[in-house]
Amino acid sequence: MPWSAIKSRIQPGDGDPRHGSPSSYKNHGCRCEQCRAAWAEHCLRRRIERTLQPNDPRHGKETTYLNYACRCDPCTADHARRDVARREAADRQRQAYEFAAQGTGVTA
Repeated sequence: MPWSAIKSRIQPGDGDPRHGSPSSYKNHGCRCEQCRAAWAEHCLRRRIERTLQPNDPRHGKETTYLNYACRCDPCTADHARRDVARREAADRQRQAYEFAAQGTGVTA
């Protein structure tokens, strides 16, 4: 959401009682120390809540690596495998474009 769409932006030091809450940081655009600390604590709590247990069946998937920031060996290996596949696909697409552009005067 663009900042211009926020109807009630609060400012540091304006005496607004909403200071020091995660919503003041996110929804009202305040960047005072209290609101920044509340947002950091909120993000930390959310990260801890999203931590998967070792026996969770979602391990071993790239989505777990990306969405849950899991860095266990199976999740990391799947992410690496898919990353290699994405790079190879991008290389093939680039080579096809360059091949198609040959002789047409278009530079790749």
